[in-house]
Amino acid sequence: MVTTTSTISFRRHDLDNLRTSLTGLVILHHTSISFGGLGSWPFQSVSVPGVVPTVAAFNAFNQSFFMGLFFWISGRVSAQSLSRSSSRGAFIRSKIRRLVLPAAVYTVLVNPVVAVLGLPSWDRRIVQKTLWASVSGIRGARGPVWYLATLAMFDIITAVLYKIPAAASPTTVSKSEKQTVSTAPSWLNYKSVSTWGWIPVGLACFVIRLWEPLGERTPVISVQLGYTSQFVYAYVLGHMSHWSNEERMISPLEQKKKNKKKQTSTSNKDNRDINPSLALASAISLSALALMPVPALIATDTFDANEITSQMRGGWNSFAFGYAMWNEFSFALMGPALMAYFRRWHSSGPKNRDGGGKQGVVSARNAYAAFLVHAPVGIAISRVLDTCLCWGGARPAWMDTAVWTVLGPLVMTGSAGLMSVYGSFLVGSKLLEWVPGMTAIL
Repeated sequence: MVTTTSTISFRRHDLDNLRTSLTGLVILHHTSISFGGLGSWPFQSVSVPGVVPTVAAFNAFNQSFFMGLFFWISGRVSAQSLSRSSSRGAFIRSKIRRLVLPAAVYTVLVNPVVAVLGLPSWDRRIVQKTLWASVSGIRGARGPVWYLATLAMFDIITAVLYKIPAAASPTTVSKSEKQTVSTAPSWLNYKSVSTWGWIPVGLACFVIRLWEPLGERTPVISVQLGYTSQFVYAYVLGHMSHWSNEERMISPLEQKKKNKKKQTSTSNKDNRDINPSLALASAISLSALALMPVPALIATDTFDANEITSQMRGGWNSFAFGYAMWNEFSFALMGPALMAYFRRWHSSGPKNRDGGGKQGVVSARNAYAAFLVHAPVGIAISRVLDTCLCWGGARPAWMDTAVWTVLGPLVMTGSAGLMSVYGSFLVGSKLLEWVPGMTAIL
């Protein structure tokens, strides 16, 4: 994933590290779809047919927060960049170079290769037909780069509406920030929007999905309208965090710290509040998700994972409403918890064993490139593993045992996912190292 960090005067290493971890989670998420997860992905494993509840729960859980966090980080960085920019045109040109250009190249060159890699079998006629369909059917961004196209649209719209300061000096920025905070209505301050904004966003998602169920994508930018309310909310919240001088999201379960001793540190506002821990936030979110099928179990005494996931996509039913509200509640919990965790434990820059600043393979420097190559790399790895276990495309008898049914999808997701994460970062690092001019774009 990408944010324009080159314009930040004081680099937030905690956000860099969070973004890198989220990139790995995106790769793991997409890999899991091949092995019983929710969503669409070009490759489907023979070893794990259909939806597996445990893998689907993993999908739903991380889907609830990782894209929202990407948009929050991107919104904050864009606000910082705009506040220091003296030219709207320069800002827009940088977004075209860093977002639109990679999305276009991926759509035209990489996505057809991904489509071929995902085919259940290869022969010349099928490969040619797939390549032609991928190229001739282009109507906008294809594959994971919908995020880049959507972010580019958000940034360009913001740049058009934003009033560039006459002089982008620190004094001007400071005065602008103070004025923005002081003139905002009390009900529209950052804390209120961050704490309770998930409620109207969840309702908006439910209403939108009555007409546009999950899985339906818009032309050109290819975003799912059913999730767009969260993305807009997170992006705007990221902008507000910059102008309000806040360092992270604020949880609806956050409590004021009792000041037994006077705080001596003013380096960040995490000192003043008690945010639910990452473990507690995860437990609350997963518990709420697990409770959603209970009414159906009581009413029908059966559990049909495929039917439940189908209803969750949208429509006038309890599962669609419950999922829409839970998804935003989970984002409101997990976002602040992850930010506080990384702020406390992972706020330092990259260091090697000698204490220098050289970065390893899995690092913030390679995260954007890893995101761009993770689809072909991950599908290739998943396909090799699947072929080794299901030679000739047939499932062996031992895959019908109870042990494999329970553990198999988790083992395949974990093994293929971890290899895909490292492989994507490795290929991404070589792309930056070997291709001239790539570092200027990525």
